[in-house]
Amino acid sequence: MSLLNPALSSHAAAAPTPYPLAGIGLPGAKVHVYGSCPNDRDFVALQTCLRPTGGLARGDDLALRLGEGEPGGHARLARLIVSGQLFSFAWLGNYWLPMFQFHAAGLGLRDEPRAVLRELVEVLDGWSLALWFVQPCTCLAGRCPLALLFSDLPAVLQAARLQRYVVKG
Repeated sequence: MSLLNPALSSHAAAAPTPYPLAGIGLPGAKVHVYGSCPNDRDFVALQTCLRPTGGLARGDDLALRLGEGEPGGHARLARLIVSGQLFSFAWLGNYWLPMFQFHAAGLGLRDEPRAVLRELVEVLDGWSLALWFVQPCTCLAGRCPLALLFSDLPAVLQAARLQRYVVKG
């Protein structure tokens, strides 16, 4: 049963309706740490959740766009990921990036996701980060961090710090 909130836009807050990821990853919708790997069902569910905010893009496709058809796009994208300014995850031999990390008009990096990544990139892998953004969070009154990312960044950052503390101690 899908509880996806179709009203979520890429730059607006959504109602606190949960996303259809309650059973993904570990039982009880727990975000997990390094070493996670999505299965087909989980990937499709995540893709559905992220569609209203730009969806997912293959790293190779983004690299071509970042390089504007010239060599160097792959290196630029890799630097952004390694430096913690973007996150991605592997699935079926490709790297995938959630597009909410980019401005809707072009491929400029959004500041809000980067601020959250500074809190979580050391304790969650890319797949776990993607899940964290779309799963309801108790400290956000049952809302998903992505639903509040562009309207209440301080609350999302507080939730990220709490998640980091829970994982790292």
